[in-house]
Amino acid sequence: FVMALLSTVSQLPFYFVMYLATPGSTIDAQLLWMELTFGVMLLSIVLNVLITVPLALSFYLLADNPEMGGVESLKQSMRLMKGHIWQYLMLQLSFAPLLIVSLLFMGLPLLWVLPYMEASETAFYRDILGEFDEPEKKEESFYKNTASDDYNAEA
Repeated sequence: FVMALLSTVSQLPFYFVMYLATPGSTIDAQLLWMELTFGVMLLSIVLNVLITVPLALSFYLLADNPEMGGVESLKQSMRLMKGHIWQYLMLQLSFAPLLIVSLLFMGLPLLWVLPYMEASETAFYRDILGEFDEPEKKEESFYKNTASDDYNAEA
């Protein structure tokens, strides 16, 4: 609910211009209205990205921790995304060519693209948590100093 509310609030300037500003009756007035609409739309998109990207991992946190509250997951998401926002934006932008190709083929490739996008975002989340880090190597292996290894080394 909070994510939907934040997205709606960030789009309010665009809604205001689209539904309350009149386009006018002359071509010049309509062009001015279109420029205003386009500018406010870009402003709303940037505002939406700035507000919602730090909260992008909250759904994954709730899936991993069902007992976690919604507000707590939003705070945890902001903490986890600190320093990783640019990586997340580049990940999202990397999907743009795939989405454009999907549109060219009437959306059929979306059957493969959308699961790929979700799997990539999940891998990003797991990487942020450190699940892909190499485990610490043990100092001594159990099988390293066995009698058979010593025998093979002498021969």
